[in-house]
Amino acid sequence: MLDEQAAEAYRKAQIAEAQALVDKITNAVEVTDTGRFSREPITRLDPWGNNVKVTFHTGEVTDNLIVTSAGPDGEIETKDDISSSRMRPSLSVATGTVSQEIKRQFR
Repeated sequence: MLDEQAAEAYRKAQIAEAQALVDKITNAVEVTDTGRFSREPITRLDPWGNNVKVTFHTGEVTDNLIVTSAGPDGEIETKDDISSSRMRPSLSVATGTVSQEIKRQFR
């Protein structure tokens, strides 16, 4: 029983460590002058020795960042994945829209 409790406590500690890692990476990614997330390569290992996956989704209005640990099973896109995300408005689109509106008003 004690071994099972110790194993469960260790598993929970690894999951908490992985969540802290993906949160830290998510918050540390820099933002460029255009409002987009910097695409600098990030190489970090989760508590299970797997590379953390960093995904960017760039839309017309927002830039999205998702940082994922594959979790204990080591496979991405399964129910034990641990992730954190961040979304920002794209300043290049916003300023482009504003610039177009200003140009239209001064014609």
